[in-house]
Amino acid sequence: MGKMYAEYIRQEPEMLKRILAARRELSEPLLRFTADRPVEQVFFLGSGSSWHCGLVCAGLAQEALGVRVECLTSTMAEQKEFSRDGLYFAISQSGTSNSTLGLIQRAREAGGMVVALTACAQSPAAQAAELTVPVLCGEEVIGPKSKGVLATVMTLGLLLLELGHRAGRLDDEAFEAHLREWERVCGCVAEAAREGERFFRVHGQELVRAPEWMLLAGPGQIGVARECALKMLETCWSPAYAWEFEEYMHGGHYTLGPGRRIFYLFPEDGVRERMETLYRFALEQGAACWALGLNDEAEWIWNIPGARGTAGALSWLAFFQALSNCCSEARKIDCDVPRYPLFHEKMGTKSFKIP
Repeated sequence: MGKMYAEYIRQEPEMLKRILAARRELSEPLLRFTADRPVEQVFFLGSGSSWHCGLVCAGLAQEALGVRVECLTSTMAEQKEFSRDGLYFAISQSGTSNSTLGLIQRAREAGGMVVALTACAQSPAAQAAELTVPVLCGEEVIGPKSKGVLATVMTLGLLLLELGHRAGRLDDEAFEAHLREWERVCGCVAEAAREGERFFRVHGQELVRAPEWMLLAGPGQIGVARECALKMLETCWSPAYAWEFEEYMHGGHYTLGPGRRIFYLFPEDGVRERMETLYRFALEQGAACWALGLNDEAEWIWNIPGARGTAGALSWLAFFQALSNCCSEARKIDCDVPRYPLFHEKMGTKSFKIP
């Protein structure tokens, strides 16, 4: 059950090391491409996991470049004006998303700099963009994407660091500090996945019988929370929701009570104290609550090995990928096989199938 999904998760540590080693090769074409035009805005364009990758990297883009950053799906982009001074990252692992292709066309018509991030160099997205940066994840033929998501986040992160360093926004010290965290996370993702498996061994019975799950996260973690929720949904075929925790407290909290299963993705600082208050309040209402944190020493938090900053997102992803695989297997669901094989064909969401 889900043998390919599990195998792809196991491939992630070595894949990330290869991407890190190829950092200069991946970034040099982009540095040349943007050399003569200042980057005034950054747009991440995509749907599903691709959109989540943009959300994960938005904070790093703002830090590295000091410009306005927007993460847009095709629906969100309908009321947006695309401008010539924007750098547009069109993200599509397969390169076949019709909605993303439409956004590429709009960005090019506006005169913006359009870069496709895709694992398929011959895909429609690669052909439509001005520049293609490969996502070096290798083959991934099943629906729930795992290693491709990590590869996309790392590739985007490294590209943004190189752009920020070249622009002088990140000095040598800051640049090297960020790189050390990406190097560090290469050694953490396998441990994070093992923690996901261990978590299931402890809490599996509760997880398997849950009709749905909820993930609450701090403002800088909503992208990773959305992707982790999507993995639970795609592999276990039950609803999973992600909320930014402040937003949850303005109406979402009415769902609290017995039978609710909630994961709390605790940040390293910032809103942590308020999240803890919410966590303990939810416990008092009878909800099943699981507190998770990266490199966290608190006894009441399940610790996940990780890196600091955006690189830490890869540990969150690996943890929930492994957890979702265990839960899917326990439910006797083969997540390697599409639940609705003809869905994309009938809905016209893909331009063609990748063999």
